[in-house]
Amino acid sequence: MMETTIAPKYPLHTLIKAIEILQYINNNKSNRITLNTLSKELGLSKSSTHRILDTLLYYNFVEKTDGPIVYYGLGWNAYRLGAYVPSSHTLENCSYALEADELSSKLNVHVNVNAQRNNLVIVIYNGMIKKEKAEKSFFTEFYPMYATASGKLLMLNYSESDIVNYFEKTDIIKYTENTILNYIDFIEALSEIRKKDYAIDQYEYSEDKFCVAVPIYDYMDNVVASLSITSHMPFEKDILDMYLKELTESCKRLSAYLGSTHLYPDYSKTPV
Repeated sequence: MMETTIAPKYPLHTLIKAIEILQYINNNKSNRITLNTLSKELGLSKSSTHRILDTLLYYNFVEKTDGPIVYYGLGWNAYRLGAYVPSSHTLENCSYALEADELSSKLNVHVNVNAQRNNLVIVIYNGMIKKEKAEKSFFTEFYPMYATASGKLLMLNYSESDIVNYFEKTDIIKYTENTILNYIDFIEALSEIRKKDYAIDQYEYSEDKFCVAVPIYDYMDNVVASLSITSHMPFEKDILDMYLKELTESCKRLSAYLGSTHLYPDYSKTPV
């Protein structure tokens, strides 16, 4: 289980204020922030704000303009420091296997981790239930994007023209009576999925598979993977609500590790 961030036991006030200054400039996406604005918005005296900015300027974490009115913005070292993070916080080295295993044991169902490979959905990990004996599987599961819950989530990254192009170039197979066969209906389905932030495969790929999936986002807030649970029968509403709540909490932790600031719905309070 990925640990949640806790407040520091021995915080350094000046360091906190320096971080708040950097965050304020970043959140405003502007290189035109004045000392007066920072002082007022962050509750600092002008002298303290100036000293912190002066230090950040020396280390090139902020920069300033010339002229009668001085504006501050982020400097190149702020970029260089952060640019390394995406390469070290990838789906491959996050703890998705641990999350899937713990959630599988907690719910007593297999929780799959799914990602995209070319134009297919691949199950990159199948969560283990503790009472089961782990066995090495050499079978890789691939599924079509358009006919699965996880595939639809991954296609939230697509533009409408991408989706049209996908349907024109993909051999669309009618797996069941519920399979979506045209891009007009598919685009409408994705619009509803965006509102709910989860997807359901209602026997669209197989006559005996019902699936619910929740997205995992990266630092660009693109869907890079999903956690899913599959059943042979539709879930009762209370079961679906519980699965969504648990899947979402795990996806929140994994997405946070990948740098996402995506706001998931609170399924513990909001009716599904």
